[in-house]
Amino acid sequence: MAASPVSLSVRLQNALNQPILQIRCEEVGRILNETTSKDASIILRTVVENIFGLNGQLGWGLRTITHSTLPREFEQLRSFLSATGPILSLTYRLANDPFMMFEFPVAWLPAKSKAEIEEGVPGNFYMNKVQNPGPGKSPTHILLSAFEYYFFHYANFLVNNSCQRWALSWTTSGDALYPCLLEDYLRVFLPCDNSVPPGPPSPPVSPRGVLSPVSPRTNVGSSGSNALYMSNLVSPIQWRPVRSGVSTGYPSMASDRTGATSSSPLQAVHSPHPQLSIWTSQVIIQVLVEMWVHQCLPSTRSPSRSPPHTSTNSPPGGQELFVPSSDHVRVVRMLIKHLHFFSNSAKSGQPSPLDDLRKNLWGMYRKSLYQFLRHTFSHWPLDSSFRLVLETWLSYIQPWRYTEYANVIRSPPQSTFDFDTQRVVEAKWQGFVAENLLFYSLLFYHLLCRLFRLDLSAPKNAQILFRVAKVFSQPNLCSFIREIEEALEDPHFMHRSLIGSDTPHPLGGGITSGLHGDHFPARSLASVARAHFTEMEGPSHTYMAMFSQANVTVVESLLKHICRAHGAVFKEHQLLNYNGNGASPSAISGKEGWWSTFKSLFEASSPSEDDTTAEDIRKTVNHLENSQRQLSSIFNIMVPLEYGQTIIKTKSREDDFSHTSSSFLSPIEDPASPQHMQTPSGPRLTNYGRYQLLTGFRRLDLKYEGDPDLKPICTYEIAFLVRWLYALVLLLNTKYGQKMAALYSRGDLVGWMVRLILKAPERVYEYHKSSWGSPHSRMHKDLPPRLSLRFQASKHVIGYEVAFSLLFYILGLWNLIFSSLLIFLALVFSYYLLSSYFTHPYRHQAENLLQAEQSQEVS
Repeated sequence: MAASPVSLSVRLQNALNQPILQIRCEEVGRILNETTSKDASIILRTVVENIFGLNGQLGWGLRTITHSTLPREFEQLRSFLSATGPILSLTYRLANDPFMMFEFPVAWLPAKSKAEIEEGVPGNFYMNKVQNPGPGKSPTHILLSAFEYYFFHYANFLVNNSCQRWALSWTTSGDALYPCLLEDYLRVFLPCDNSVPPGPPSPPVSPRGVLSPVSPRTNVGSSGSNALYMSNLVSPIQWRPVRSGVSTGYPSMASDRTGATSSSPLQAVHSPHPQLSIWTSQVIIQVLVEMWVHQCLPSTRSPSRSPPHTSTNSPPGGQELFVPSSDHVRVVRMLIKHLHFFSNSAKSGQPSPLDDLRKNLWGMYRKSLYQFLRHTFSHWPLDSSFRLVLETWLSYIQPWRYTEYANVIRSPPQSTFDFDTQRVVEAKWQGFVAENLLFYSLLFYHLLCRLFRLDLSAPKNAQILFRVAKVFSQPNLCSFIREIEEALEDPHFMHRSLIGSDTPHPLGGGITSGLHGDHFPARSLASVARAHFTEMEGPSHTYMAMFSQANVTVVESLLKHICRAHGAVFKEHQLLNYNGNGASPSAISGKEGWWSTFKSLFEASSPSEDDTTAEDIRKTVNHLENSQRQLSSIFNIMVPLEYGQTIIKTKSREDDFSHTSSSFLSPIEDPASPQHMQTPSGPRLTNYGRYQLLTGFRRLDLKYEGDPDLKPICTYEIAFLVRWLYALVLLLNTKYGQKMAALYSRGDLVGWMVRLILKAPERVYEYHKSSWGSPHSRMHKDLPPRLSLRFQASKHVIGYEVAFSLLFYILGLWNLIFSSLLIFLALVFSYYLLSSYFTHPYRHQAENLLQAEQSQEVS
């Protein structure tokens, strides 16, 4: 006998309150298996909200649980949320109930979809999910099936602002729970073999918007192949939405509705259809693309409510600009890679119900992905984290790398990327290049503009440049692009009608197979490219060829930028080899011993922020050299010779450096400094050296050469203490300077102790200007032994002194330390008195002998 609703809800709350995740999963799973259709709606909604942390709940830690830290909880929750787990098994059972629907807030949808629903013109995906709330009211929720409801919350969990407080950037996708669940869902619902995805084989209702026919209203710029594919998937359900008298574009509320989730907007009549067995595959693609890729789409208004020339790259007034997080970009890349595997897994001798979906997959979502990448290219910060966006783009434009799913190790570390890119691109992929030409040309141009604003001497930025150059240097890839662009510029082809506007073109290798009968395959590919331009950018778009003269000029400027960055990095690489045989400065300083480390704790200096190793510098040199060579080969550009230098082999330059190092490393010359010349009055910047400073290609390492006590106040010092202590030591040095110098020069114990306290004599330099407009002259000044207390103004020193004082006070050692210090000072004073007493007669006798010798010499 089934449990009553009250007792079942109490059991559910007790299970959800279990602190141990393993017990919680077991109890909730048992309740989900026992749930009947009568109370399944409340049970499923409560469990989903608790898992994903909605309505102020903490959630189950989908973004924080990792296999390395919590392996047992990781496996337990992964099994609970798997495609065969209790929660998704319940959604399969609820799919048989046409009246079981769940509400999802419209406010959580992407901005574009939200605006369309509020205007009464929802897209095809939401056409049967939104109902008319009444005259003058905007819908606040959409109605979803149980399966859709779960995956909408799963996808929204990553981008929802309320969940960002638990966000952790995944260093390894195979170790984090959320991306592992994504891989499991993609592998099961989008299989790369002949298996059939799980789920009811014949649901009584259409997965609203996935298998339903396309409405007469078509979105502006929608893919033609998308519409054709959707219209070919005839819905097995004869649905008749009952519309109200108000024309708003929404189905009306059913007249027999008894509750928010107990009625259906459809009147379903069952009829068998082979596409019903893959409805779960279509739903998961639609939901993930909608919630992740469409987040960056602009919130365009209808033509009657918006200006006719609104830019698609700028958000409308009052709308917050959406920039995806690092984890968001990672899951989009995972989705792209698996969709490539999925679309390339069709086998001619083994037909599958998923073949139509594989064939038309990218035709439906190409424009959305293009807008996502273009938006991210334009608004991502100028730092090394752009590598994530770059790898996402490179994954999409290289489908030939994702053809053998069985040979790929799943869940690779995100810190390592695939570098096996030097493979010949087969001719069958030229169709894919034509269908996605803007992905190769326009996004490449946007990347060039970004590279000009980066410091290419930084290792991570040089790696970004190297990755792009290596991908585009793959054999045949740029040849395919050049052939298509030459066909686009053919004057005999300019007025030829576009093919592809009436018939869809299959993805990847299928397009070339469909063009074998054409006498001009290049022209046919150009027709596909023109249709691609119209779909992506509109009919008024003017295409700038990747190999046009304007683009080649930009690449030439980039090569000069690379050459200058290479010169700076190569000199740094030579200096490291000269100083420590490739050891980094931190490694060299680490060999000084523990006493140097202990003394550094009390030094009044800021910690070094340079964590670049010699290996990083060596890789940066190689990346810049290879990138320049590959870009020059792609665009047929001569390697630039600038300022008497060019990029040659690293080995020969390192050998030459060993013979010239003695003359190159002068005491005042830094290999990383800007170009300058030596003059009688000191080093002088050349015109190119000034240009290097203004553009930031070189940084002048300014070294203070004056009196250390007059050095500018640093951030780690207390300003008023610096000034007060300097005034004190200035008074003492002026009054007792001669006595300090005499004591400093003594060779006994007193002199040794004085040398520990006073600063040694040193030579400093000052710059004086004799007249207005004349260059500064560098003058030296010798400082005598003197007292310096500036170190006492350091926050670090004061902090250590306070810490040790508190430690001695807590341990009761303060009196002992103070007594020991007094005894030590008394012993030193006694030694000074005794030594003066015993050495005074001898010193007096020596002075008399010296005077006698001098008198004899005078006589």
